[in-house]
Amino acid sequence: MRIVLVSNTTWSIINFRLNLIKHLINQKHEIHIVGPSDGFEKELSSLRLTFHSIMLNRKGVNPLKNLAIINALEKIYKSVKPDLIIHYTIKPNIYGSIAANRAKIPSLAIVTGLGFVFINDGMVSNIAKYLYKRAFRYPTEVWFLNQEDKQIFIDGNLVSAGKTKILPGEGVDMTKFVPKDYTESKEPFTFLYVGRVLIDKGLREYIASAKSILSLGANVKFQILGNHDKDYPLALPEEEFTKAKDDKLVEYLGYTNDVPGVMCNADCIVLASYREGVPLVLLEACSMEIPIVATNVTGCNEVIVDNVNGFICEAKDEESLTKALIKMQDTSKERRMEMGKAGRALVEQKFNEEIVFKQFDKFIASVKK
Repeated sequence: MRIVLVSNTTWSIINFRLNLIKHLINQKHEIHIVGPSDGFEKELSSLRLTFHSIMLNRKGVNPLKNLAIINALEKIYKSVKPDLIIHYTIKPNIYGSIAANRAKIPSLAIVTGLGFVFINDGMVSNIAKYLYKRAFRYPTEVWFLNQEDKQIFIDGNLVSAGKTKILPGEGVDMTKFVPKDYTESKEPFTFLYVGRVLIDKGLREYIASAKSILSLGANVKFQILGNHDKDYPLALPEEEFTKAKDDKLVEYLGYTNDVPGVMCNADCIVLASYREGVPLVLLEACSMEIPIVATNVTGCNEVIVDNVNGFICEAKDEESLTKALIKMQDTSKERRMEMGKAGRALVEQKFNEEIVFKQFDKFIASVKK
């Protein structure tokens, strides 16, 4: 089949769906990617696929600009003539689903998380819900990464319950994210956040906790790995982030193509997020048998089991996060190793990428009929 995947950043295609794309290519499907030219499209050049560049401004609800997105997507869809279109992220899910319907092509919408428009109630949130309700009449199915997000859409009458399914995360390559080596004891104790530098990922609380713990004279290090996505509406302000680095509260590692190579040096992976779909970084940490600290929120609580593979804290609560981090630092290496093994067992059972691939294969086969 000829299949198109669409996302609001090509970065997200590379980081979250590259193995799925390789799997689909190995299944002899012809793959096309639609996304903005953000520099990451170069990493797709070695694969047997076609990349189509499109402008997808992630901010704003200007109706004329959004109509232009629908028209641009429809033009690509009619030119490529795919058998199936798979949409990710809010604007492709909404405007892409409408464009696919106009082009009379079957589509699948995947809601990877509810994002800032649902975290912050108001006019933009209401507009987004209205647009979802209109657009989600058209996809063959709509997939969510967790039950709570799915139920919010059903209860809000944004989608018909009969076309919804749960996708168990976006899949972890357990051959790439392998158990870390615990034979070498390294100092200082290292906490690591992996992801974009965003307020809604709990970076303010993470930095505040770093300040509190370091002020106690603890032999500990706080690291951040990932893009500082300054164009995103909830990006941590540059001056705030710069101050945290200058004050040596956090060590910023920038961006890397070797995430497991950095994660293996961490003693704990931290995600103090306000809301998630199912956070891939926590699954990758668990696959590497690294204990985690995460908030008791939708998405994170699909992965974190308190006192089993890590410690839970409350969202938007610096004191709760600080207590959890201190508790993790005080936990013996042997106990942390036990937590790590429990985490990998969880990923093997529920989130292995092979489980995810089978769900896509089954859906694609049903469309083919």
